[in-house]
Amino acid sequence: MNQEITFGSYVRQRRREMDLTQEELARRVGCAAITLRKIEADDLRPSVQIAERLAALAIPLDDRAEFVRRARAVHPEASDFPAITPAPSLEEIGREDLTGRAIRGYALAERIGKGGMGTVYRAVQPNVEREVAVKIILPVYANHPDFIRRFEAEAARSTARTSAHRASL
Repeated sequence: MNQEITFGSYVRQRRREMDLTQEELARRVGCAAITLRKIEADDLRPSVQIAERLAALAIPLDDRAEFVRRARAVHPEASDFPAITPAPSLEEIGREDLTGRAIRGYALAERIGKGGMGTVYRAVQPNVEREVAVKIILPVYANHPDFIRRFEAEAARSTARTSAHRASL
């Protein structure tokens, strides 16, 4: 997406390329035409759901997370989210620092831990502007059923601890 044009003007441009009226596009994404008018005029940030529906209609798959991030950003140019780059190849996982790369909709920020079975990164889920921790498992362990069961159990315990901590606040 061109950084010089506003999000609303980009939506308007894509709508025109698809030869749709505002009413037709609004119907396709499930919003009121006035909502789309406000989005195109840059008077309204679309909800995550509307941004995702707009992206699904007109944006190439690899560019959708960036599109949704820009749709939801108050000042997209000043965003501190890591830039989304191509996903790493299997050969890169475990051998290189993947900071700044994207994996399955998560923009990896700095590496915060590394062990014998994988690496943990601080990451951002751009479409909901949420910070998370992402553990990248080494490919050698990815298809081992016993490892997968242990990993899922660890994730469940971690989620339970986080929920209990939040409840105590």
